[in-house]
Amino acid sequence: MAQRLPAFSASIALVASKRGSATLSSFTASRVPLVRHSTVSFHRQRPTPRFPQLPPDSIRSPTAQLGNVEDLPAERIPGDAALVPQHWHRPGVYGVYSINAELQYVAAVRDVGAAIATHITIINDPKLVFAVRMILVDTVEQAPLGDIAETWVLTHFEHGPGVPPGNGDAAPIWREEELVRTADIYFPPNTEPEMVRSAIKRVLRENKVLLFMKGTREEPRCGFSKRTVEMLDSVLGNEFVCMDVLDEIRNRGLREEIKKFSEWPTIPQLYVNGDFVGGADIVQSMKDSGELDTLLQPLVKSAN
Repeated sequence: MAQRLPAFSASIALVASKRGSATLSSFTASRVPLVRHSTVSFHRQRPTPRFPQLPPDSIRSPTAQLGNVEDLPAERIPGDAALVPQHWHRPGVYGVYSINAELQYVAAVRDVGAAIATHITIINDPKLVFAVRMILVDTVEQAPLGDIAETWVLTHFEHGPGVPPGNGDAAPIWREEELVRTADIYFPPNTEPEMVRSAIKRVLRENKVLLFMKGTREEPRCGFSKRTVEMLDSVLGNEFVCMDVLDEIRNRGLREEIKKFSEWPTIPQLYVNGDFVGGADIVQSMKDSGELDTLLQPLVKSAN
């Protein structure tokens, strides 16, 4: 589940494309198919938000440079939550636009892809959840994401038609999060073998409950992983994430390194608040004794 981030007091920053405007006939982001719709443009003849600089190496769009938020490349949102591009699953700030190029909602989240998937499912209107502009970072510490989102909304209010509907009181459905499971998480692209251990430490810092497993949460590839997911799901619902140790494309080197890291020889492995809990048998024993519920219940969002 994507979690909104608190506002920071640091300076505001965002990036933008050198291209003057992004029309629906020329989406520029990588791995997003071109959309032919020449009658709608995202370019507006009105004042647009301007932000101080953010270091270019903290962004993921290959076309992005310093500049204006409304010059960021607009990426087409798929109609199916399952088709959200994997490279969207990063911390960041995003703005959702309707088919008429009207800004609907702005947020700072720990997982932009999961947040977009939630909107697709809950809003259930492709004309409203049509395109997105975003800035993606590797870690939440890289940029004052909460401040960026807040300033984006306020600047849109001052220079545009008003507060985006989803950020006002009239459309709370945009802030609904409970119906969509958190996506499986992956290492940042180009994580080299010597960086795997530090990448493991990073994901443990950023996620309260993390299961290293064989397969994905929706498609476990061993019975022990499947059983552990079911036990966690019975207590936490959406409130945990998984990493597939068998995915040598996106999690290269994870399977062997996590065994060394935990000094535990088997998979799955459960971590809570950065601490190693155990494998499937230990989790099962804790579930049977009630210890698992005691450990995890304080982490359930509704109990916070």
